Amino acid sequence: MRSPISLLVATVLTALLATVLATLAPSTAGAQLAPERTSAAATSRPPAQDFPRMPRRCATPKEKIPSKPVVCGLNRYDGTRPTVVLWGDSHSWMFIPALKAAVAGRGVNLVAVMMGSCPPMDNQVQPTDSAPACFRSNALGIEVARKLEARGKPYRIVLAGSWQRYVHARKVGDRSSYVGMMAQAQRQGTPRLARTLRSIGAKVDVVGQVATVPLVRRRCAKGNVPYACQLPRAKALPEAVATRQYVAGALRPVLGSRKQIDVNPVFCTAQVCKGLIGSTHTWFDDLHISATRAATLASYFEATVDAVDPLQPEEPEEPGCTIPLLCRP
Repeated sequence: MRSPISLLVATVLTALLATVLATLAPSTAGAQLAPERTSAAATSRPPAQDFPRMPRRCATPKEKIPSKPVVCGLNRYDGTRPTVVLWGDSHSWMFIPALKAAVAGRGVNLVAVMMGSCPPMDNQVQPTDSAPACFRSNALGIEVARKLEARGKPYRIVLAGSWQRYVHARKVGDRSSYVGMMAQAQRQGTPRLARTLRSIGAKVDVVGQVATVPLVRRRCAKGNVPYACQLPRAKALPEAVATRQYVAGALRPVLGSRKQIDVNPVFCTAQVCKGLIGSTHTWFDDLHISATRAATLASYFEATVDAVDPLQPEEPEEPGCTIPLLCRP
């Protein structure tokens, strides 16, 4: 029998779920959600503060990324429009500027379900269960997918994660750190999520591992916070083959034979990854690309947006009729 505290928690979380899912109900007026500050503002911030800002109801600038499960509308939600859902850990969060740029002017809702160090999983819990916040966040993501599928409007899910961190944690047998515990949960949870999303009927795109700055590297005369020098690609993308194979295998039910979205060519060559290109830093910290850099990556998500909101070519105009007998009545 549940304790009074557990019942109270369940009641509060039930109310939370009802509130966030209500924003996904069909509506011709649409819910007014506080938009994120434009990524262009990031260019005036110090490089080490060049990260995405979320609506305050989702995460404050101090928090950066949600610390509690939440379905976060990143633009004005309108139930009559198609929707893109960005889902994952902080490696999904860092792509907010890219997705916002990709949906700009397209009449597409952008919704986020994310928490730090929380890979996309199906942990077989409900959003109101007494379970780790990460598990409940992922349960909200599944609820959103079911809701959108039932609504019948086009939608697409973008899964992203710092995949290599979890692959490495399992490789070294880390079961005690938070990342290690999530890595163990992910062993079954991520493949299960792929099967769940396939059963729902969701269409899914997957962002592959993105280059990061290793803990041990040479000091950089151009700046270390954030790191501005070149790094050997093998250090910025360690265990690349194993990570790519893991993601492809775990998410095969929804990814199929399609390739993972790979943004690394923007700042990496076959030999090195560049910390500074022109005046734009690649990273704002050792794990995440900067908001300014992310805003330049919209083209990598054009296919995702086109899938829910195809650009219709304009009908050619009828040529002027110069022979009355041949003109249409």
